Amino acid sequence: MLNSEWANEFRILPRECANEYGKYHIERTPYIVEPLDCLSPRSPVKIVTIRKPTQVACTDGIGNNWLLAIAHSYPAPCMMMLPTVELAKRHSKTKITPSIRAMDCMSGLIHDVKEKGGGNTILIKEFPGGSWSFVGSNSAAALRSVSIKYLILDDIDGYEVSVNQEGDPAELARKRMDAFSSSCKELRMSTPTIKEFSKIEKYFLEGDQSFYYVPCPECGKTQILEFGGPDATFGLKWDKSKSGRHLPKTARYMCIHCGTMIKEHNKTWMLENGLWVAKFPDLSDYHRSFALNSLYSPYGWVSWEKIVREFLEAKRDPTKAKYQVWMNTRMGLVYEAGGEQPDWEKVKNRSEPYRPMSIPSGGLLVTAGVDVQADRFAIVVTAWGKGEECWVIYWGELYTDTAQQAAYDELSEFLSRKFPHLSGIELGLSAYAVDSGYRTDDVYNFCRTRSPIAMATKGSSLQGHPSLGRPTKQDVNYLGSTIKNGIQLWPIGSSTLKATIYGRLKIESPGRQYIHFYDGLPDDFYNQLTSEKQMTVYDKNGVAKRVWVLPSGKRNEALDCICGARAAAIRSGLERMDWDKLSAVINHRAAVANPNTDPTQPPKPNTPPPPRTRRRRTSHSSYLSSGHSSI
Repeated sequence: MLNSEWANEFRILPRECANEYGKYHIERTPYIVEPLDCLSPRSPVKIVTIRKPTQVACTDGIGNNWLLAIAHSYPAPCMMMLPTVELAKRHSKTKITPSIRAMDCMSGLIHDVKEKGGGNTILIKEFPGGSWSFVGSNSAAALRSVSIKYLILDDIDGYEVSVNQEGDPAELARKRMDAFSSSCKELRMSTPTIKEFSKIEKYFLEGDQSFYYVPCPECGKTQILEFGGPDATFGLKWDKSKSGRHLPKTARYMCIHCGTMIKEHNKTWMLENGLWVAKFPDLSDYHRSFALNSLYSPYGWVSWEKIVREFLEAKRDPTKAKYQVWMNTRMGLVYEAGGEQPDWEKVKNRSEPYRPMSIPSGGLLVTAGVDVQADRFAIVVTAWGKGEECWVIYWGELYTDTAQQAAYDELSEFLSRKFPHLSGIELGLSAYAVDSGYRTDDVYNFCRTRSPIAMATKGSSLQGHPSLGRPTKQDVNYLGSTIKNGIQLWPIGSSTLKATIYGRLKIESPGRQYIHFYDGLPDDFYNQLTSEKQMTVYDKNGVAKRVWVLPSGKRNEALDCICGARAAAIRSGLERMDWDKLSAVINHRAAVANPNTDPTQPPKPNTPPPPRTRRRRTSHSSYLSSGHSSI
């Protein structure tokens, strides 16, 4: 039996959570039949993706019907993930539990939470041969130590980017299906959000990209229902009064083929006679991806008049907040938001002919930021001076296996070196920040024995988080008590630091808060430094927030490293430093150490610069690759 046949025979919509309660009729939403049947055991399809608006019955008609069919007809362990644990609990309590109670076929299969000895909770429901797990994307614990055959990812664009620094929650959930790799299935659904980081848009484009074509009542030719707009020769149209006022009540649909104005009551017949057509049918036997918008909402639900009214209201909103919400929740489309992002070529054009790995005269404090990847350490070394003027004096990548202790020995050797100052003396790093988001335990071990110069850091994207927060101790003994001299984890405000760096890249003249770059830095450095966009986006309630977006395929290690270097400088007193006093100390040291040196001449390096080294990646060797040389 196909899932759609099962739903029509057994599903009962409970009065508590359905407007049209009682016997379920799938013909009310005929466009869900094919996606639902792709999830049936007999279908070869492994992945079903649905990019959708609100009010088209996908969560209940596809997600919940599939869950119930699994428990009744082909039991297996399955998981449903929502953005938060709270939403997962709410869905279980208000949608699933009432459905179980309303359906005779589910009687005895799943015990009520209130029943003693039932073995079920709000988030875990067991039945003979399988179970349902309801989890939130913000809970890593729920994604461990469980094997599942079927997975539902609902409202994906609301998921956490990374859960507890362990990675993408959707990817973590997929790992739970490894034991059923030959027969597992996955359903992905969401209303899209912003183009640059919409996961459902990415998933949709990876599939066969199916659209629902419906026939015109007049000419019979099929078409996709699209909004079109006032100037298009198809889509929703409406009249204006003699005074020029819009009249949404007159909304009707113009056929793209014959120009007939179709009234909305014809939509029921159109939907019943529609069909899904894939743009890339070669992918249809594995990954079906479907796209809908609110124009397909069944007659009596979201009306064409309502869509027009909301469009007109959204267009009047100067902030574009309502328009973004309308695009996402009504058209089921991503919103292309503008963002602030420096031009990397303009930043590169301000580079200066000072020697890399050496400190100009204005540089008085030296710090570094380190980003850890699987096969390399990315490193930025900066010098800071009066008015927080900054000089980037080194950028490079140490290619090595960062899971090995030898890699951290090489990193330590580099970070322990001295850098020649224009005055003739050498300065070492006062502090350096190592991001602990990846290889967390290894970073802790590295920083533990090198504190206080070494700082293990953890970024926070929350708005308003300070550039450098109060550290917390991570080491505990076997009794759970904090070890007095254990490793400290320093929280840094990633959003705040990035905003500061981007703001200072706009400063055009050297001096206070200006950032200098040396000649020879590669284009890749500047691309990474300016890779992220800062955008103003709006949630479904129209509430604005500022977010940082890294476009797909872009790298941002250089930006993360310079943020870490600034956090280390703040730890070293950047914002309260007596620069005149520090300058006098350095000049005194230089005068004592080099009484015959002309301070206006650049210092001679202690050793000649190493030769350029061709980049190689092996598990037995490593090297520093930079814009000027290898070290």
